[in-house]
Amino acid sequence: MIRVQAKITAKGQVTLPKGLRTALALREGDHVQFTLNDEGGALLEKRTVPGASAGCGARFAAARKAPASLDDIRESVAKAMAQRYADQGNDDRARKVAE
Repeated sequence: MIRVQAKITAKGQVTLPKGLRTALALREGDHVQFTLNDEGGALLEKRTVPGASAGCGARFAAARKAPASLDDIRESVAKAMAQRYADQGNDDRARKVAE
């Protein structure tokens, strides 16, 4: 069990201590839910927002490119094979693959 203390500001805000944020894997922008029990205690839970995966994949969304065409793939493979044959000293085979 982790027990931490925090102070409420004049605006009613509380900064969750780092140890608690780490234990709950909370990051800026995450949602939390407070549940009050009958004994006067409170439960804090991390909530997931439908459609959001806590930023999973968001950093890749902007970098998404159109899929490569089959011709582009074939050309890339041929170049890589030609380079490999050339590195092995098999220049005839490298030229043949590059054609």
